[in-house]
Amino acid sequence: MIINKKILSLLIVLIAIVSISAVSAENVAIDDVVTADVLSVPVDDAVVVEASNDADNVLGATYEVPDNANVSEIEAIIANTSAGDTLNFAANGTYDFGNNSVIEITHTLILQGNNATIKGYQGFIFEADEESVAGSQVYNLNFEVYQPVLWNGRALDFEGGSDYVIENCSFRNGNSGIYIRRPSGNVTINNNYFFADEGATNASTVKKDWGKQETGSKAINLMGGTGISVTNN
Repeated sequence: MIINKKILSLLIVLIAIVSISAVSAENVAIDDVVTADVLSVPVDDAVVVEASNDADNVLGATYEVPDNANVSEIEAIIANTSAGDTLNFAANGTYDFGNNSVIEITHTLILQGNNATIKGYQGFIFEADEESVAGSQVYNLNFEVYQPVLWNGRALDFEGGSDYVIENCSFRNGNSGIYIRRPSGNVTINNNYFFADEGATNASTVKKDWGKQETGSKAINLMGGTGISVTNN
C-alpha cells in the first residue's frame, strides 16, 4: 500500500505539470495571435504612403525639342541632359540636319518622336563608352536620309552597347536605316517601316582610302552581335 501511495503521488504531480505546460502553450499561442493583430497595418494607412523620390531619378527628365530646331540647337539641348532623360520632339514636326551632319549621343537617352521627321545626310549616332549609351530607346521618329553617296548615311547608328529599343519608326533611303555594330545583347527592333526610292537599293562596291565599302540602301545593317530581336518590320 505504501508503494501504491507513492505511485499515486507521482501521477498527481505529473498530471499537474502537464496541465501547467498546456496552459502555458495556450497562452503563448494567444499572445502570438494578438501580437500579429497589433502589428498589421490598417488598409487606410496604406493610402498615405508616398513613393520614394528615387522614382523620379529612374524615370529621368523630359526635354522638349522645338519644331524646326537645327543641329546646333538640338546638340545644346542634349548637352543639358543626363543619362535616362527623354528628348520629346514636336508632334509632326520637321527637323533638317543638312548636309553630312550627324548628332552624336554619348549617354543613355530616350527619343520620343511623336511622328516628327528628320531629314539630312545622317541622323543620330550613339557611341562613346559602350555602356554609357546602353538602354537608349527611339520611338515614333521618321527619317529621310538623302545622302547621295550611299556608302554613308545612317539614320540610327549604334556602336556597341546593349538594351536598345527601336520601335514604330520609319526610314527612307540612306546606306542603313538602322546600323548596329557588335551589340552585347538585348536589342529590340519592332514594328518599323523601311522605304527606298527606285534604284536606291542597287548594291555595288566602291573603293575608299580605308578599303572597299558597299553602297546601296539597307533597311537593317547588323555588324555582328548577339541577342537581337527583329520582329514585325
